[in-house]
Amino acid sequence: MKNKIKASLSVLVGISALAGISLHATPATVTENGLGSSDGVSVNSSTLGDNLNTSAGTIKLAVTQGAQTSNVIGFCIDPWNFSSGSPLTYSIVAVANAPQTEGPMGAGAATQIGQLWAQYMTSAYALSSTASTADAWATALQLEIWQTVANSITNPAYTYSLNSVANNYPGEAAAVASDEAAMATFLTNNPNAVTADLEALDSPTAQDYVIADLTPSVPDSGSIAGLVAVGMLGLLVFNKRMRLA
Repeated sequence: MKNKIKASLSVLVGISALAGISLHATPATVTENGLGSSDGVSVNSSTLGDNLNTSAGTIKLAVTQGAQTSNVIGFCIDPWNFSSGSPLTYSIVAVANAPQTEGPMGAGAATQIGQLWAQYMTSAYALSSTASTADAWATALQLEIWQTVANSITNPAYTYSLNSVANNYPGEAAAVASDEAAMATFLTNNPNAVTADLEALDSPTAQDYVIADLTPSVPDSGSIAGLVAVGMLGLLVFNKRMRLA
C-alpha cells in the first residue's frame, strides 16, 4: 500500500512540475515582415501622439525558436509602441499576461480576443472575400482588438482611441465601421463562444502581438491546473479509503 501512495505522490509531483514549467515565458526572436490585409487609420495614443496615421490589419511575422522559424499572421495588441524593422527578442506569454508593460489585459480581454479570432479568422467570409472586403474585415478586427485591450487597461497613462479610417476605395470607412460593430455585437451576444488557442509575443520596448498558439499540443496553464486539482482530489480520496480500511 505504501508503494501505491508513493506512486500517487510521484504522479502529482510530476504534474505540478509540468504546471510550473508551463507558466514560464519562452524566449523567441520576432521579425515583422510587412502587412497583410489592412487599411490606413488615424488614432490617438497616449504614448505615440494624437492624430497618428498608421495601418491596422493583419501583420506578417517570423517567429524563431532555436532552429525553428514559423511564418505566421498576427495582430497588434499594443497601440502604445511602434514595431521594429529589426529582429528583436520577445517573450512568448499567455495572452492574458500581455502587454506586460502597459497591462496586463487580464483573462476577460484575452477570452474576447480568442473568441474574435475563432469566429472571424477561420470563417468562410474571411477566406473567400475580395481584396477590398478583406482589408475592411482585417482593419475592423484589429481596431476591435485594440479597443478590447485598451478597455481592459486601468493605468491612465495608457489610453487609445480611433479618429478615422481612410477611404482608399469607395465605402471603405463605412465597411470597417459596419464590420467592427458586428464584431462588438458578436461578443455581447455570445459570451460563451468558442475561444481560439492563442499566445502573445511580448516586448518591453516594441509592439506586442497575438498569434495562433505555435505549440497547441502542449496543455495550457489552465488545463494543467485542472489536472493538478484532479490529482489532488484523487489522492485525498485514496487516503480516505486507506484510513477506513
